[in-house]
Amino acid sequence: MNIWKQKNRLEKIDLLLRQKNTGSSFEFADKIGISRTTLMDIIAELRSLGFPIIYDYYRKSYIYKSEGHLVFGFTSTKIDTNEMNKIKGGAINISFEETYW
Repeated sequence: MNIWKQKNRLEKIDLLLRQKNTGSSFEFADKIGISRTTLMDIIAELRSLGFPIIYDYYRKSYIYKSEGHLVFGFTSTKIDTNEMNKIKGGAINISFEETYW
């Protein structure tokens, strides 16, 4: 499957979980346009990655047990000068000025 389709599918799953509006597993799968089996496989995989997904029998919806959301993105590993100094333990810059008497 195309990576963008997977991303969009996971974002839709995340949105429905945060809205606490999935309905039963059959309704949830229907809202996403996949089979119930595929949905349950995705939920199992997300749970194995640490997503706190539970079924709330009162709401009749899958939800996140704790607040949070799925994040996609790229984080630069470029380190600024201040951070670099912390890593190196600091740096000493010595400059000499010529003094004329």
